[in-house]
Amino acid sequence: MTTLLAEPGLIMDWHVVPAKTRIRFAVRRFLGTSRGTLHNVTGVVRLIEGQPRYSHVDIRVPVATLESGARRRLGLDVDLYPFVSFHGWRIRGNPRRSFAIDGELQVGQVRRQVVANVVTTDDRFDDATESEEATFHASLSLGRRLRLVIDMTLARQVQESPS
Repeated sequence: MTTLLAEPGLIMDWHVVPAKTRIRFAVRRFLGTSRGTLHNVTGVVRLIEGQPRYSHVDIRVPVATLESGARRRLGLDVDLYPFVSFHGWRIRGNPRRSFAIDGELQVGQVRRQVVANVVTTDDRFDDATESEEATFHASLSLGRRLRLVIDMTLARQVQESPS
């Protein structure tokens, strides 16, 4: 984990806690809706304290964690497209409360610019380990066909800035 002094605040890397993160999805089709859950989410959120608009989000989920029937219905080929990914380049709002992330969602060969609407649901600091953990609930849509609901926990080690 890297913590650097930047103007006007610290650069903090928050890492996804896979065991506490899940992404649920619903895909509308002609004959009904397919639903499922993605696991083994990995990624990092780089946040500049006081400058959230310059933050960067990189989240990836291995397609292989999705059961084969759902992969087939979604048209996902694990060999060609091994990950569902989200790359965010700007946060608008207060990362400690509610905010929006502008980014790009890639599902298979489909790439779309999207906005994820996020609410912070919990924030804890552990004095013994000097670590901080934050939990978020987010939703985003790819047109009218695909909707994602994300419950994600991020963690970081807190380090003192050099004096």
